[in-house]
Amino acid sequence: MQHYSKYLKYKQKYLQLKQKLSKKLIGGNPDIYVYNGGSFSPITIGHKTVAVDAIKYLLKQNPDSIIHYHFVPTTTFYSKLSVQEECIRWEDRVELIRSVIGEIQHDFEDNKASLLRQGINVDNLRITCDTFEQDISLPTKSFLSTYIYLEEFCKHNSIRSDQVVLLYGQDNIEDICLGPYTTVPQKPNNKWANGLHLLAKYKFLFYPRQDNSINYEKLYDFIRGNIDLFTSHTMPIHCTYNTSIHSFFDPDNTKIYGEFDATTGNNDILDIMPQLEAINPVTLKDKIFSIQSTEPVNTGSSADAISIAEVSSSAVRALLVDKNVEQRNHPEIHSELSKYVTPRVLDRLINSELYINSICDKKI
Repeated sequence: MQHYSKYLKYKQKYLQLKQKLSKKLIGGNPDIYVYNGGSFSPITIGHKTVAVDAIKYLLKQNPDSIIHYHFVPTTTFYSKLSVQEECIRWEDRVELIRSVIGEIQHDFEDNKASLLRQGINVDNLRITCDTFEQDISLPTKSFLSTYIYLEEFCKHNSIRSDQVVLLYGQDNIEDICLGPYTTVPQKPNNKWANGLHLLAKYKFLFYPRQDNSINYEKLYDFIRGNIDLFTSHTMPIHCTYNTSIHSFFDPDNTKIYGEFDATTGNNDILDIMPQLEAINPVTLKDKIFSIQSTEPVNTGSSADAISIAEVSSSAVRALLVDKNVEQRNHPEIHSELSKYVTPRVLDRLINSELYINSICDKKI
């Protein structure tokens, strides 16, 4: 009996040590990877504010974790206007992002002691501009879909999907939970066709637009509605859903029409059904979070930082297009630009020959 007690004691210690070590192993560590994707054409004060607030929130909520914050400029093959016709070259967008990262790191270092008193340890922050989305798009010269980029992001960093936090404006939250086959008449063309797949695998950090609250019961009803739809007898049980395309059903949900093929593999919606069915209004709070801005944005607007970032990028492009260095250094232009971009970005935009021909330089 004495030997058996010793065995149990050592077995318990072994299991505790194994559990402790597993957290430090690749694929089992507590590190958090933030995926902040966007055109950043160019990166603005609004983008910086969103990043700083998200970083502070995550560092405070996860004091034992390393926060890996990744700015991911979207590929030049994305169809968005700010990337195609009204664009700043991808290489220049990357350089501007890196200049803002330098500002963020400098600001955090200057306020390190003060932040630590608030429970924010900036030594646990790793921040970078990640170019992989462009790198893996070049071979096919095409936009591969958010779902595919995220899968590659996890492989590239040797991490699990539940370590990834996606950062978006809060107005996207309902569309993500609605899924590809929306039952809400007001939203027949949900742009988040792969929302349910993303929700099953990843976590979301939302930046408030106007309303700061999240109605978890409503979101759960959307998810539950999709589960019922996919498991009903009116839905073909063999139906697969390609995460890079939209498939639409007729009003009775009895057949697919307008389905488009793609070169990537299909992901059966039934594969994520166990994860979806495990979600309830309580566990949903472990997958979806919201933060509130803690810093004012210098634009004179009451809108949130993400909206300001989008509007500001457009305003900057309009101010710079077809202007040489001398014209950009005009006091009036200089003053307007300073409302939208950080000092380092402003200096690069108005003084560097590198960016003179980049505005509206269409990338094919």
